[in-house]
Amino acid sequence: MNKTKLFSSTFITASSHKLEEGGDIDIKLGSDQSLLIYVVTGQIKYEENSRNQTIQEGEARWLKTHLFNAYAVTRSIVYSAVGSREGLSEDEKFPELATNKRTAKLVPLWAPLLERDCHRTFSHYCQKQSAWWNLLAQLTEENQIIKEEMVEIASQLSEQLVDAPTVADLAEKARMTPASFSRAFRKRTGYSPKEFLNNERINKAKQLMIQQQTVTLREIALQVGLQDEFYFSKLFKKRTGVSPTTFLKRIKKRVAVVSQLFLQDHLLALGVQPILSMGYPSLFHSSGLPSYYKNEMVGSLIINAEDGCSPKEVVSLSPDLIIKTPLRDEEKLSVLWTHHTNVHTLSFQTQWENYLIEIANIIDRSEYVDEIIREVRSLERWANNQLQSITTHGHWAVIWIRKEEIRLYGKGGHANSDLLFKRLGFKAHPQLPESGYEIISIERLLEINPEKLLILWSDEADVTSATELRAWSEMKAVKKGNVYYPNSLEWDPWGPIGRKHMINELVQYFLQFPYKE
Repeated sequence: MNKTKLFSSTFITASSHKLEEGGDIDIKLGSDQSLLIYVVTGQIKYEENSRNQTIQEGEARWLKTHLFNAYAVTRSIVYSAVGSREGLSEDEKFPELATNKRTAKLVPLWAPLLERDCHRTFSHYCQKQSAWWNLLAQLTEENQIIKEEMVEIASQLSEQLVDAPTVADLAEKARMTPASFSRAFRKRTGYSPKEFLNNERINKAKQLMIQQQTVTLREIALQVGLQDEFYFSKLFKKRTGVSPTTFLKRIKKRVAVVSQLFLQDHLLALGVQPILSMGYPSLFHSSGLPSYYKNEMVGSLIINAEDGCSPKEVVSLSPDLIIKTPLRDEEKLSVLWTHHTNVHTLSFQTQWENYLIEIANIIDRSEYVDEIIREVRSLERWANNQLQSITTHGHWAVIWIRKEEIRLYGKGGHANSDLLFKRLGFKAHPQLPESGYEIISIERLLEINPEKLLILWSDEADVTSATELRAWSEMKAVKKGNVYYPNSLEWDPWGPIGRKHMINELVQYFLQFPYKE
C-alpha cells in the first residue's frame, strides 16, 4: 500500500527586508535548505527556470534554490525564513501554502522568528522551532480554507448565471485582490472565473434543451444570463464544437435509459445523447458516471441506480422511447412499465455487440454498427500485440474481491472474459468456469492455483482482508509476484466507449512492468 511521506523541516534563520522600489534581495542557501518568502506589503519579482515570477502582497512561496535574487516592483516589506529540507527529495513538492491576503493573522506569527537570538538555550531553541511550525501550520491551514472557499464560490456562481457577480465582487468577498482570487480560483477549478461561468452557462443550456421540449434558443439564452441569442449560439459552438441547432438534432429522438448497465454508452457511440440514464454516485462522485462520459452526458438527468427508479420519474420527461433492462428489486414496479407502449425491455446479453445491434435497431441507427465494431476490433488487435509478452506466459485467473464474496470469471459468456481471454490473448487457467463467473473462497482459488492473477474493480479494504488469509500467501501468483491490481473502477467492457477506455488503460498499466514469465 502507498504511504504518504511526511514533510519535516527545522528552522534555521529569518530576516525582514524593507525595500524601496527597485531594491533587491539576495539570499544564499545550502544544498539541504529551503526558503520561505512572505510578502507583507508591496510586490516582488524573481526569475525561476528562465521565467519571471511574481509574489504579491499577502502571498507566501516555498523556493528550492541555491541563490534567491528578487527585486521590489513597489515599496515592499518582505519576510524570509530558511529551514532544512527534510523528508523531501529534489523532485518532491512542499506542502501547499496559502495565497490569501491575511497579513493581520500571519505577521504576528513571524515576530518570534525575527527576534535576535540573545539567549541560545535549549528552551529558546524549542520555542523557535515551535514558532516555525505554528507559522507553517497556519499557512497550510489557510490554504485549505481557501480551497474550501473556492469550492463554495464556484457552487454559488453556478446558481447565479443570470445576475453573475464580477471578479472584483468575488475577490472582495474572499478578502483577496482580483489577481490573487483569479489565481486561487483557477488553481482549484482549472478555469478562470469567466471560463467557469461560461462553462456553467453552456451546461445549463444543454440541460434546458434536453429536459424542456418547447423552450426556444432565445429563452435559453436569457435563462443562462445572456441577452444576445447570437452571442449565445457563438459561445455554445465554441465550447461544444457544434451549434445549438445541431445539438438539438442529436436529442431529437428523446431516449431514456433505465438500466443498471451503462447502456448510454451504446447510444452515445451511435450519436444519440439520452435525456435520462442511471448512475452510481457512491462510486463515481457526484455525477454518478465514469469520467469518460462527463462531457457527453452534460444536461441529461442522472437517476441514482442505488435508490431504484420510479416509472413516474422517467415518464415526467416525456421520452419518445424508454430502453431498459430488468432491474433488481423491481417486482412491485414491473406492472407500471407495461402501461407505457414506448418501453423496450432488453434481455441480458453475454456480448457487448448484441446490445449495440439491438439498441441501433430500436433507434434506427443500424448503419453505424459495423463501423463501431470495426473500430473496437482494431483496438483489440493492437492491444493483443502490445501485451503478448505478458499474456501468453503462464495461466491467468481474473477475480473481483467484494465484501462478502469473491467472483472468479470464466473463460467466456461475459463481456469481460471475452475481452481478456478471447480478444486480448490472456491465457485462461484450465480450471476456470466455462462461462460467466463463479462465487469462490480463497481456499478454492488456492486449489486452482493460477500462475498469474488479475484483480479488477475491488475495494482496497476488501483486497487487504483477502491478502491477510493464510491461503493467499501460498498461491503461486503471490509467491512469484504475479498479482496485478490496477485502478480499474472505470473499466467497463459492456459498451464501445467504455471498452476502448478499458483497453487503453489496461495496456498502459501492464506495459509499466518488466517482462517476466
